Amino acid sequence: MIPLPSKGLPYKHKTDRLQVSYLTANDENMFVSPNLYRDNLLIDYLLNEKILDAGIEPSELLDGDRDAIILWLRATGYGNEFPITATDKATGIEFESIVDLSTINFKEFNLESDENGWFTYKLPASGDEVKFKFLNHREVETLKDIDTAESPASVKTRLETISQELRKFLDIDEMLNKAQKSKLYEACRSIEDWQEGIEDDGVYYTNSITNRLEAQVMAVNGNTNRQYISEYVLNMNVRDSLALRKYINENEPGLDFNIEVEKPQSLGGGSQTVFLPLDQFIFLNIA
Repeated sequence: MIPLPSKGLPYKHKTDRLQVSYLTANDENMFVSPNLYRDNLLIDYLLNEKILDAGIEPSELLDGDRDAIILWLRATGYGNEFPITATDKATGIEFESIVDLSTINFKEFNLESDENGWFTYKLPASGDEVKFKFLNHREVETLKDIDTAESPASVKTRLETISQELRKFLDIDEMLNKAQKSKLYEACRSIEDWQEGIEDDGVYYTNSITNRLEAQVMAVNGNTNRQYISEYVLNMNVRDSLALRKYINENEPGLDFNIEVEKPQSLGGGSQTVFLPLDQFIFLNIA
């Protein structure tokens, strides 16, 4: 039973710990699968296999809670020693070090939620009371896609990548017949025509801040109408916007990845604080 940094408070079910199974040799097949890394799916596949609680979807968990489970799997599976490459802040020289994963703690989380998993904050400028939620993994990924779609340059690059990947698979495929491949090659040409037809619209920013706030704010002075909230967010006093975003970021449950590492004597010895990025490659250096 793995305790969650959020204590279950951001969820309607209020589950504060999850039953998780240990890693097995069969799981290592995932760790050496290049397709999962390329598509950024390793963590999703792993959590789907390891979380045993019925009705709990890994994509519906907060990223901080997902991190806690992944860290536990890595530590119980391969031990607490985790090799990293750090950069000396004084010289900019990289050095190898070992992190003790058992020293990574939960961030302090003391907020109180309502029955919906929403939290209350009073805006400093307007005095309005907002109810907000912490975004789960699926919502965070959706916002990333929206931000990408709002940038013509990003859309062009993504379409180009899709076409190139599809052509690569078609070139080596031995299951499709000639007619089927012809249709898919035509689809590639259509994607490429689409990509080439996208023009720079002269807009050099996305709506990432307001998109995220619209997803986080669930009520304003008791009003839960989504259209009202959307308009409210777009016209929110900038002081209120900054204060709310800062409050959410500073209180979001998760792990404290600011850790101390020992520097080699060649760099003067001692220690320094570094931020440990926990991503899908946490198992790769072992497997």
